[in-house]
Amino acid sequence: LISDRDPALIAAVALVLVLTFHVYCLSHLLDNIDRNLRSSLGADWGNFLQDFWAAYRAVSPTEFERLWAALVARYPNPRIYLQELYNVRDRWAWAWISYLFTAGIRTNGRVETENRVTKAVSGSKKTLFQVFTALNERTRQQTGADLIRSRESSRRQHPGQVESMFTSILVHLREHVGPFALNVSFQQMESSVFYDADVLQLPEGTRTWHPMNDFSNDNAYIETRWLLRLVQNQGLVPIHLVKITHRNTGAAHIVAILPDGRYVCDCCMGLNQGLVCRHYFAAWLKIPGLPFHISLIRA
Repeated sequence: LISDRDPALIAAVALVLVLTFHVYCLSHLLDNIDRNLRSSLGADWGNFLQDFWAAYRAVSPTEFERLWAALVARYPNPRIYLQELYNVRDRWAWAWISYLFTAGIRTNGRVETENRVTKAVSGSKKTLFQVFTALNERTRQQTGADLIRSRESSRRQHPGQVESMFTSILVHLREHVGPFALNVSFQQMESSVFYDADVLQLPEGTRTWHPMNDFSNDNAYIETRWLLRLVQNQGLVPIHLVKITHRNTGAAHIVAILPDGRYVCDCCMGLNQGLVCRHYFAAWLKIPGLPFHISLIRA
């Protein structure tokens, strides 16, 4: 569930949706920060926003703590308000939200938009049937053309090496997934050919990957040690770690291969959006026998 921080809604979710993790909408979060802090920060507002988003994108809880402490020290005036945000950091900061499946959604903006549209097409002089008809017509016009283009693009055979390199995977995708997931998967496949993959070996005398191993990646969305800790907290032990490196930029990511055919990448696309990332496709190309199962796609 993604919503604003309305106290009544927070209380209701905790009482009624006891198994639902409540994520706070980034758009509302920024609006509230703007409303509460812009005037008091004055000329420092622009710098504050840069520092705030740097903390938001922290690659691990440890890094978040460091950046947040620096933020509070640099801007002491809004300390009380910042403490309120800090107390619920696990509901909005990337280090905690990145590994939750949200279909890639971080705001409830789509719901807000639909509410505005509903108000626009309704009114005291409109019947329920008229409102229902208007909303259905809007949906048809909005999605019809996009779905047709998406379906045509995803179902046709794409010329080039991607079709031949990922033939077995594309057969499964075309049979089982929808146009959106297929299009995104194909785009990730196209990007994967620009990466090299290297299997990282366990240190001598070590039987399992342990979060204290010194793996670091400055360009990762979450820190590798934090990624491994999350995996092991679920009782899982990676059988391989694969370092995926872009041939031109040198950007590196770590893919953890799990024993049940699943994987976790530090880009968090598979966890958060539910779609296979280009880094796993790059590993699949380089490592013979690496499995691909349709359950990897949840979107």
